[in-house]
Amino acid sequence: MYASTPKILIVEDEITARTLLEEYLTQEGWQVETKDCAAGVLELLYEIDFDLIFLDRRLPDGDALTLCREIRAKSPIGIIFTTALTEDIEKVVGLENGADAYMCKPLAMRELVALSRNLISRVQSQKGAIKIQASINQCQIYQFNNWSFDASRHKLESSTGKIETLTKSECLLLKNFVKNQGKFIERENLLKTPNEPSLKENDSSQNTRSIDVLVARLRQKLKTVSGNDESIVTQYGGGYMFTEIPKQVDETSS
Repeated sequence: MYASTPKILIVEDEITARTLLEEYLTQEGWQVETKDCAAGVLELLYEIDFDLIFLDRRLPDGDALTLCREIRAKSPIGIIFTTALTEDIEKVVGLENGADAYMCKPLAMRELVALSRNLISRVQSQKGAIKIQASINQCQIYQFNNWSFDASRHKLESSTGKIETLTKSECLLLKNFVKNQGKFIERENLLKTPNEPSLKENDSSQNTRSIDVLVARLRQKLKTVSGNDESIVTQYGGGYMFTEIPKQVDETSS
């Protein structure tokens, strides 16, 4: 039913409620961790890949709504508020701040488990899609005669191990060159790369002349790792052409 054993985090300061929920979810065969306060929750989420968090609406050391927003901004994890607050406005506020559901105490355990199962399935499916896309994105290594360009890590490396790190703009620019190898590209077209964020959008100060400065920096880094100062040829008054012939390789074969 699940891609992996569900991992659950319970953040509840009331010991009886926390223990009851922990015991009930453990009986489902799920891995359960507990905390009695907000402190350290975000750090714990970095350490453990939880599928679902039960978050008490009132915590002794912090605003649970703020914590909920912070969690939602960083993770697709399922979030269920548990609370003694029964007013409709409280439920609406909780959902508006990123929670998937809002359950009032005393908790209806069968309903809670059914809801949890659905959330866990959704979260694990979403994580699987993210991992697949990440794997695709990682296959962005291009090899040349005596150096390589790792687009996923913004890195140039020579055959002797010399490394140059690229800025985000330099990396996008080089990816554009690689994908258009042997073609003259006008300056205004270098400001954007198909299927990539626009350099112009990435930095509003960019313009067609500032591209010249960016190209100069990239040329210097390419020369450092390849020894070749003619990888990028200038078309005066128009644009540039990348002369190297790349071979894209899978990351695992490099």
